[in-house]
Amino acid sequence: MSFLVTRTLNSKAEPDFSDTSLWEIMLSCPLCKHSEFHNVLCVRDRHYGNSGSFQIVECERCGLRFLNPMPTALYLSKAYPEAYYAYTP
Repeated sequence: MSFLVTRTLNSKAEPDFSDTSLWEIMLSCPLCKHSEFHNVLCVRDRHYGNSGSFQIVECERCGLRFLNPMPTALYLSKAYPEAYYAYTP
């Protein structure tokens, strides 16, 4: 799955990442759909310096580690510049 990003490198407006519409609380593992996971660690965006912290959890069944809550496509479009290398063909 790919996301289109719309923020420009020169954008001065800081997005409000506390806006809950930018996050999806995961009730099950995105890989195996198991509903039990535990917290692994809490991290910050050191690469772009986006505000806030991000909780990484691990699925009790398959071991997948993922962000929870998960950022939505709208969050990603606000958080990263248009030329972000992961979205450049």
